[in-house]
Amino acid sequence: IAWRLSGKKWVGVLAGFLVAFSNLEIAWSQQVRPYIILQFLFLLIIIWWIKYQDNKVNFGKWAVGGLILSSILVLFHTSSFVVGVVFLVMVLCEAYFKQKIKSLWFWGLILGLSFVFLGLVLKLNVLNQAFVFINNLDLSRIRLKIWHFIFFWKHYLFYLPWALVGWLWLLPKAKYRLLAVFVVSVSVILHLAVLMRPDSATYVRYTLISFPFVFIFTGLGLSRLADQIYNKTIKYVVLAMAVGLVVGLGIKTKTLNFCPSRYHSINADIRENPLADYKRFFNKMKPYFDKNPNAVLIDAWGDRDNWYLNRKVDGFMIARSDHQGKKTAFGGDFITNTDELKRFLANKRQALVVIEGWPSLAGDKMQAFVRNNLKFEYKVCDEKLANEGWCLELFSYGINNENN
Repeated sequence: IAWRLSGKKWVGVLAGFLVAFSNLEIAWSQQVRPYIILQFLFLLIIIWWIKYQDNKVNFGKWAVGGLILSSILVLFHTSSFVVGVVFLVMVLCEAYFKQKIKSLWFWGLILGLSFVFLGLVLKLNVLNQAFVFINNLDLSRIRLKIWHFIFFWKHYLFYLPWALVGWLWLLPKAKYRLLAVFVVSVSVILHLAVLMRPDSATYVRYTLISFPFVFIFTGLGLSRLADQIYNKTIKYVVLAMAVGLVVGLGIKTKTLNFCPSRYHSINADIRENPLADYKRFFNKMKPYFDKNPNAVLIDAWGDRDNWYLNRKVDGFMIARSDHQGKKTAFGGDFITNTDELKRFLANKRQALVVIEGWPSLAGDKMQAFVRNNLKFEYKVCDEKLANEGWCLELFSYGINNENN
């Protein structure tokens, strides 16, 4: 993609190098989850778009192929319906303003494919999930230093000026103008949606599809810098220094990793999952269950409880409202609001409740109720990140905690 957009092979090699050794890309490529597939399909849409702009496929094939790929994207994750909607807008703009197509057959085909895309969206309940997502957006939550971007600005800021230059250089080019607008529109919409979520720490992965373009546009920016220098010797020296600086800062900030087989954390670049001393927290909890074997555990996540406690515990999970009435993978109930938690505690004689010190599925109201009405037992914080709120707290209801 970088090669085709710039017309220079070295730009493609540089962008490919940065993506291949990116911590973020390595980590998510090791996850058996849909997000890296979404990124791959999104890149295929861009490649198909470049083929159209290079006159290797005609407008009709490009539009149909792009809408088909967009529909496949939705099958992997509902958040990617944003790609399909923005792509459809781009197709309509291209058809009306540039191609000036007036054929009823064409518009009928586009309408038909749009209905197929809409059908998939409805079949997969995407709109309902999107409305739930949008309903929870909060404009006051937009801020630079929120949970999952704590390290984004520290680790990726040096890429952004080059990337901005690369994007601005691409924007005036009539050939790739819509493509540049498409990429940034999808990226901005997804990032703003995540930034405005109250529990945004759990949704950073939705923006993964846009990260290769940080590196692609960085390559274009460096190419633009080189084009301003006419003396070949000076050009190559400055270019080598600039590339060395980018790679060097990538190594220093650990956004680049040259030993991929030894790396498997999704927390190095940005905070996909909060860091906390889970092992110490749950080890301190074990004596409570020794003395209260009938106690139940209420937590926002079910897997960590079973892993760290290493014993069978009746677990119940705090979750979003769309989980109401459902069962967890471990057979427990979902608790979706404060009233449900009150009724649940009234029916249970003993319970331990885990509260997270970051934007949580428990929500502010439920956390306030637990802190004001249940007995505080202990708190465990990560020593390095305690001042950033990476703490876990345990509260009890009807628990014998003598000598714990």
